[in-house]
Amino acid sequence: MTGAGQALWPILLALKEWGDRYVNPGEPVIFQHVCGAEFHLLTVCAACNEPVRDGELTVTGDPLGGSHDVEGGVVRGTGIAHTVARRANG
Repeated sequence: MTGAGQALWPILLALKEWGDRYVNPGEPVIFQHVCGAEFHLLTVCAACNEPVRDGELTVTGDPLGGSHDVEGGVVRGTGIAHTVARRANG
């Protein structure tokens, strides 16, 4: 797989989880990890390995300047539409 494909993989897994929950909840596609457990995507902080929860992210580096809080997966306090992916609950 190319580097671009590898970078896209977490996004595809998140979309699969979303689709299983909201589009086709009756017959989800099941992924099994090599450990034998059913796989579900979990977004964690790269620094502390803690799961990312709603309201715990702040967007910085806004082209308009300043920082903005994330509420309900949507960045508040800017005229630019920003969204933040939230962890998928299995």
